[in-house]
Amino acid sequence: MLASLLVGGALAGAGCALQALLRNPLAEPFTLGISSGSALAAVIAIRIGAEGALGGAGVSAAALAGASVTLLVVWQLGRIGRQLPPATLVLAGVTMSMFCASVGGLDSMRLGTVGYATPPILGGLAVLAAHGRELNALAAGAEAAASVGVAVARTQTVIFVVASLLVGSAIAVAGPIGFIGLVVPHALRAVIGPDHRLLLPASVLGGAAVLAVCDTLARTALAPAQLPTGAVTAVLGVPFFVVILLRHKHRAAMWGR
Repeated sequence: MLASLLVGGALAGAGCALQALLRNPLAEPFTLGISSGSALAAVIAIRIGAEGALGGAGVSAAALAGASVTLLVVWQLGRIGRQLPPATLVLAGVTMSMFCASVGGLDSMRLGTVGYATPPILGGLAVLAAHGRELNALAAGAEAAASVGVAVARTQTVIFVVASLLVGSAIAVAGPIGFIGLVVPHALRAVIGPDHRLLLPASVLGGAAVLAVCDTLARTALAPAQLPTGAVTAVLGVPFFVVILLRHKHRAAMWGR
């Protein structure tokens, strides 16, 4: 439970800060390549014994199939009519990549591990909270931020470094867990508004609560077996991401007419 609260808060806080910094509501700490679909298929093949039955060729074939299927899904999600805009293609790729790569979990947690991660995570979140005003200005663009006295280059460096520290500390505790950094800040922004002096601490608390609930579901849904916590966050997060992507495609199609 302590690990859930700590990691969830770190991921949502980092996601909230990155969304403001990049001015993109789809910014998220885990943006990998489409190779994650291939890796997932290979892992599944190993788990079901394909390596023992067919040798390395079975795993290689599964990896190739996984890459092909993932690419087909990404292409279908990313295209607008007969066109394939790079922006929507990247967003579609991110959707599938995060789904395939969200395999982190909290099932073998040790209190000592949580203890090691607590100082950098709490310190990093405190630094982000202290930059709430600067995040508000950066969300409006670098020129707007500079016009109100924000040291843009220094602030950008601090936010990137601190967000990376938070994500690295979270991964060290639980492995890759996607969508917390996307869903929580995005949903809360629609409820409480874009002021990061309020949104960022709310995202931290919300991320902590959401990951704790997801971990509880992972431990109890198929008890005594335990699902990876990242698999539960992926199942909940992919539909949310796809809705955002479809809205983006609709707007792009309307502008293209």
